[in-house]
Amino acid sequence: MLALAGLLGCGEIAPLPGAPIDASVPTVPTGTVDPVATASPSPTAPTTGTVPDEEVVYGIVGTGQSLSVGARASNAIYPAIPVATAAGRYWMLTGLRDGRGDVTTSSTWQLTALADPMRGAPAATAWPNNVFCQSPHSAIAAALTAKIPGIQTVHTVVGQSGQPMTGIRKGGDRPSYAGSISEMARIAELLRARGVRFEILAVVLTHGESDYGSNTYGDELLRLQQDYNQDLRAITGQRTTIPLVMTQPSAGWPTPAEEASNIPQVMLDAVRAHPQELALVGPKTGLVYAANDFHLAAEGTVELGTQVGDFLAERLLHPNVVTEPFAPNEALFTTVSSEVTEVNITLNRPAIVDDSLFGTTHSERHTSWRKGLGFEAKAANGAELPITNVVVTGDQVRIAVAGNASEISYTLFGDGPGTIRRGALRDDRGRWLVQFRIRRP
Repeated sequence: MLALAGLLGCGEIAPLPGAPIDASVPTVPTGTVDPVATASPSPTAPTTGTVPDEEVVYGIVGTGQSLSVGARASNAIYPAIPVATAAGRYWMLTGLRDGRGDVTTSSTWQLTALADPMRGAPAATAWPNNVFCQSPHSAIAAALTAKIPGIQTVHTVVGQSGQPMTGIRKGGDRPSYAGSISEMARIAELLRARGVRFEILAVVLTHGESDYGSNTYGDELLRLQQDYNQDLRAITGQRTTIPLVMTQPSAGWPTPAEEASNIPQVMLDAVRAHPQELALVGPKTGLVYAANDFHLAAEGTVELGTQVGDFLAERLLHPNVVTEPFAPNEALFTTVSSEVTEVNITLNRPAIVDDSLFGTTHSERHTSWRKGLGFEAKAANGAELPITNVVVTGDQVRIAVAGNASEISYTLFGDGPGTIRRGALRDDRGRWLVQFRIRRP
């Protein structure tokens, strides 16, 4: 986690040095690095997604709902954490709105250094007045440059608090999708004028809470990727596929009194069915949350961005390797007796037991699962069944359940208002086991 230092209120974080970049002005902005001055001009022909060099600026589109824009419950704002990035290598558009918050003409938008908050205090919640404070994108840029020194990126965030897929999809009833296409088209225009190659690295989706219970969300994820892939590649001319990169929704939503969300499993299934188009970075169970809230704290938003940035760096450095989330491959239910079920889960990589986040989160609710290390068991009628023991050996997890278990899940259920369901299994790279539910055949 980045140190919590130098906190200021939202709207008080100074942008990185440098004036907006005007495509018609060839001089280097004060305090920034001109992407052209550090690279040889290159044509805008389709690219192959090779390891980045100084000729490329990579675009990253962020969309979703409140966690994508750094908002809390009721759109409350809170201090951003300044994230150390190399000045002059990370960009965003400025001038998207006038003094009333209305959208300006895109031909007036200019590039400026990436900063938090991206567009200051909002006049409303919809794009381009949607980024209240700490978005994940400064941390994405910092994580990318830690793995790939010298990389240049340009970012936009078009999510909106509380919006389901019907709001942010292409043709949705919110301006998010159309806004992202307009921004990327303007960025491409500005970079072409400066002789810099531009391609979109990914669309980052931080979403899923408002679509709880949806039976079509998996198909909608693929449709969103297909639409972005078509429309953004038409702007850049790149041949490489633009993936939709996701994290599972907040570990605190729905509230514990409700049924656990189906969306984490839907995401996992969709990614496995379409590994080139969709990617799942992991769960949000390991992040820092705001107190008594299912939203992330500013520190948690930085952690989220770091996770995503690390993943995108791997995607760039190893474009032919599909990075799978830490997840189960299969589960075998065995009835030992009328009073005991043994569930053997095979994971897709060896697990490490790390209970540093597990703590005492089960003191108020779900006491049957105290010994489960994050696993949960239920009978066919929905009753919770006590987990009496969990043994982890490499990629094998053996779970002893008192009763006739019909399903096993992991970190789907909270323990009380604002209490995030934590797990204790991660891999040797620190990536936490994803949330999932497996029902007995």
